[in-house]
Amino acid sequence: MQLRYQLVAEAARQYVRLNFAVVVEDVFAGPMLGEFLRLLDYRPLHVVVLLPTEEAIARREKARASDGYSAWTVAELYRIFAQETERLGLWLDTSDQTPEQTVREILARAGEALFS
Repeated sequence: MQLRYQLVAEAARQYVRLNFAVVVEDVFAGPMLGEFLRLLDYRPLHVVVLLPTEEAIARREKARASDGYSAWTVAELYRIFAQETERLGLWLDTSDQTPEQTVREILARAGEALFS
C-alpha cells in the first residue's frame, strides 16, 4: 500500500483518539478502497463513494481549469470504479447534483454509509 495512505490512516486515527470527527477525501479505486478501510480500526466508520456517470465526469473535467485525471482517461478511471472497486458503504450517482445536494443526501443517508 502506498505510504501516503498509511500516513492518512494514522493521522485520522490520532484525530479520532482526540475526539475529532474526521473526513478523509481521496481517490480509492479498485482494491485500494478495501485495503485503506482495513487500516482504519475505529468505529463508527462511514464510507461514501461518489460515482457520477462517465458522461458527467467528462463534462465536469472539460469545465475545469486543470487536468484532474492526468494519470488516467475518464473512461479508464470510471471502469476501475464501476467494475473493480468493492461496493463498500454508500455509493451515490451524483451526476445531476450540486455539491450542496450531494452533502444533503449524504447526511440524510448516513446510516447506509456505515462500514463494519
